[in-house]
Amino acid sequence: MLDSKNDILTHQSESNENSDSFRTTVKSIDDTRCYFEERIDEVNEFFKYLEILSDRKTKIIQSDKKVHIEGDFLAILKSNGILLLYNLIESTVRFLIENIFHDISIRQCHFDELNSVFKEAIFKNLKDISPENSIKRLLNVSFDIIQLGCNPKKDFSGNIDIRKIKEIGKKYGIIFRFQSLEADPNFSSEFKQNLQTVKIKRNDLSHGNLTFIECGKGTSLEKLNQYRQSTESSLRSLFGEIENYICEQGYLKENK
Repeated sequence: MLDSKNDILTHQSESNENSDSFRTTVKSIDDTRCYFEERIDEVNEFFKYLEILSDRKTKIIQSDKKVHIEGDFLAILKSNGILLLYNLIESTVRFLIENIFHDISIRQCHFDELNSVFKEAIFKNLKDISPENSIKRLLNVSFDIIQLGCNPKKDFSGNIDIRKIKEIGKKYGIIFRFQSLEADPNFSSEFKQNLQTVKIKRNDLSHGNLTFIECGKGTSLEKLNQYRQSTESSLRSLFGEIENYICEQGYLKENK
């Protein structure tokens, strides 16, 4: 529950800390789904209070005085909504890729059993790891090289949208089709554009190209809600595709 102005302003930093702590415990796709549902609840709660505060009739009562909610403050809150959505997108996609490596680990697959595309992805991820660290961690090469190559974080640098999600999937041999959304005639234009806009606005905020007030004033509450809906729908569709990939062990050679 966000009960005060300070609670709202600190909510974003707390979400980032939650993401970091989850990073050390994530294992199965069920863990990621629980994490995702908790984050969705956080986002929805934030947006609920944002709508309440955006209502002109809403007043904050402080020591028997009614305080008017300034437009600049609402703009800052809307910008924080953008950051919440982007962080949800990037963290969820990253954890889903890590879930694939976890599945490979619990099934104790050898490196030689993987298909060529997945092997290539592992070698790409190993480029930034020093030989010294590699030697220390490679006790059983055929197994350990897979987990050593579990470094999907290098695929993320504030650049996640539908196009980049598909690009990351291709790297690991996954063709993301967002099948559960294809029936929606607005998917190709609306969903893709909304996630791209979230990415662009997030980067503008992060690099100081836009102030929080400028970004928020340039984003209507209605449009922000569309971003939220597109984010949730796209990620839920992604869960289904990753689950199928893991279930079918799509990372193995075809003749396995």
